[in-house]
Amino acid sequence: KPFPGNIEPATYCYINGLVPVLDKQTKKYGYMNPDFDMIIPCEFSYAEPFDGKYAIVVHNGKDAVIDTEGKIYYCSEFKKK
Repeated sequence: KPFPGNIEPATYCYINGLVPVLDKQTKKYGYMNPDFDMIIPCEFSYAEPFDGKYAIVVHNGKDAVIDTEGKIYYCSEFKKK
């Protein structure tokens, strides 16, 4: 089964049942499952495959990590004040 329309895989490595995909029109990344359901919308300018429960992304120009449900954790939240 091919990837739908303007979506292409960024890698073919499904980790935790998710693969990063690129929307060729918006040039944004998101994550799909093996059934080609969009689980995490294409809203990232950069996205890596998951490593355990988390993946590294860039969202709105900021470095972040996301969990498998798409919750965004900005890296600045982890820095000591």
